[in-house]
Amino acid sequence: MEGALGAYGAMRSAMMDLEFEKAKSISDSLVEADPTWATAHLGQLQYYWMKRDVENLNRTREIAEAKLGSASRAEAHFIKSVTSTRDMTILQSFYRSNQFSLDIERQAGRDPVGVKFCGT
Repeated sequence: MEGALGAYGAMRSAMMDLEFEKAKSISDSLVEADPTWATAHLGQLQYYWMKRDVENLNRTREIAEAKLGSASRAEAHFIKSVTSTRDMTILQSFYRSNQFSLDIERQAGRDPVGVKFCGT
């Protein structure tokens, strides 16, 4: 498919930059352009996971997994690695002594996420 690699890269960049709506929009266009490409659904999967939209997440995962027959092992692993809705929880330490409040800031572009300790 002409131009798919560039669009795929743009989708992955949007995913990494936590631009969920943009990633989903690109993902939608990739799925429309090539309905057989399982990995094109990644932006949709991330969007539905972040929005906690269980119904669309499960539906999209089923659609993507049905397309894995012609996918590489890496693509199949990537699609199957999308966590289930039961894993949608706040990150917590296993040890109470390691728990503390964090102030997490997302920075624009390719800059890393900033994490500041707020207290104990």
